[in-house]
Amino acid sequence: MLGIIGGTIASLIGNSLLSRLSTLNVNVIHAMPGRVRLQCNTWKNENVAAVLAEFMKRHPLVKEASCSPITGSMVISFKELYLTNQQFQEVIETAVKATGKAVTAKKSETTNKMIKVMGRLNQQVKISTKGLLDIPALIILALTINGIRGFNTNRTNSLKELIWAYRMLRGEEAMHID
Repeated sequence: MLGIIGGTIASLIGNSLLSRLSTLNVNVIHAMPGRVRLQCNTWKNENVAAVLAEFMKRHPLVKEASCSPITGSMVISFKELYLTNQQFQEVIETAVKATGKAVTAKKSETTNKMIKVMGRLNQQVKISTKGLLDIPALIILALTINGIRGFNTNRTNSLKELIWAYRMLRGEEAMHID
């Protein structure tokens, strides 16, 4: 009976806390003495789920944590059967903060896809020009030509383009495409 009441109170506190702390939409799915299941769609990303689970395992109150990218849920087992409200809130806050860190630690999926597409395009440019050009060279050429052509009409923008091209040539703002 105490376990059911404790779990219900933990669920209410957890949902209340999360609604104040985050826009991640983390939900307490199930809570019982010594264990809680949380769910968040952000955790459906495999990288985020892996980073989050490892981060949570280092928390002093956490015995075990596992995160499923399939369901977007995380099960946390505690070292103690009963946590105080403050301890429970601390664990939930840690999960929210860890999610934010895990999301920002990795490049976005769109960025990763764009890197792959640009890499393939870069290979095609090199093949087509027999190694004479690649995408960074084309960008530098375009910036240089634009800078020279517009110099009489808009010197400020032309100088910016020329400086950008020059800095890219020096490797200061080089674009890395593999």
